Amino acid sequence: MAASDTRQFFGKRATVTGKRCAGWQRLEMLADEVAETAARYLGLVLGQVLFDCRYRSICIGGGGSRAGQFLVDKIDKYYQNIP
Repeated sequence: MAASDTRQFFGKRATVTGKRCAGWQRLEMLADEVAETAARYLGLVLGQVLFDCRYRSICIGGGGSRAGQFLVDKIDKYYQNIP
C-alpha cells in the first residue's frame, strides 16, 4: 500500500508502523478463530437439520451469505466430518 493510499484509507495523520501491523495481525487471527468456531457450529447444526428433516440442500441468507465461498468452505469442512 502506497503512502498516499494509506493516508486516504486511515486519514491524514495515519502511518503504518510495526506496532500497528502486529495489532492488525492479532485481530486477523482472532477473526479467523471466530469464523472457524462459527463454521464448526453451523456445520454441526446444519448437518443435523439436513439429516433429521431429510432436506437435500440448504440456503444461507442474511449476513452469513455476504461471507460467500469463504464461509461455505469452512462450514463444509465440518459438515463432511459428521458421522
